[in-house]
Amino acid sequence: MKIDIKNHDLQVDGTPALSLLNNFLVSQSPIHTVCGGKARCGCCRIKISKGQESMSKANEFEKVRLGDVLLQEGWRLSCQSYALRDLEVFMPKGKDLEDFCSP
Repeated sequence: MKIDIKNHDLQVDGTPALSLLNNFLVSQSPIHTVCGGKARCGCCRIKISKGQESMSKANEFEKVRLGDVLLQEGWRLSCQSYALRDLEVFMPKGKDLEDFCSP
């Protein structure tokens, strides 16, 4: 599967066997994480622009961390998310990242 990170002008070759976070880490994409994939920091938050229908359902960790409104807007925690098909995502950076991330 292909993951287009539009705001970074980057395309990642991914595998459905790994979380999106791990796909980003393997490909050395500019994803940020503080908690190491435990859904505690929110730093690996991404917004799914295209391909939401191929995503795993949001789990309890995501529901607690993001809430219903952000989930409905397409935000997901990449550490808790898996995809079966191609995606297009927005990956926060700079000031936007600071607004999402909590240690």
